[in-house]
Amino acid sequence: MNSYVADTMAVVLRLEKRRMPKKIKNVFVDAENGNASIKIPSIVFAELAYLSEKKRIDTTLNKAKQFVENHSNIHALPMTISTVLNAFEIDDIP
Repeated sequence: MNSYVADTMAVVLRLEKRRMPKKIKNVFVDAENGNASIKIPSIVFAELAYLSEKKRIDTTLNKAKQFVENHSNIHALPMTISTVLNAFEIDDIP
C-alpha cells in the first residue's frame, strides 16, 4: 500500500472540495477508499486552525478532525523532536 504525507494546502483543498491536481485528488480518494495511507503532520492542523481563525479558509479544525476520524487510512502524526530532526535532514527540496 502506498503511503503519503499531506501538507496544509492539500488538506484544505480536499476538505473544501476545491479544485486540486488530479494526481493529489486520486491519492485522497485512494486513502478514503482504504487503498492508500495519508499521514497529516500535527503542524498542518495548527496551520489550518490559524487560517480558519483569520477567515482565510472556510474549513475548520473540527472538520479536519472529523475527516481523520472518518477515514481509517488517514492519520494525524504527532510533532516530536524526532520528527523535527528528520525534517531537517531533508536536503533535496529547495
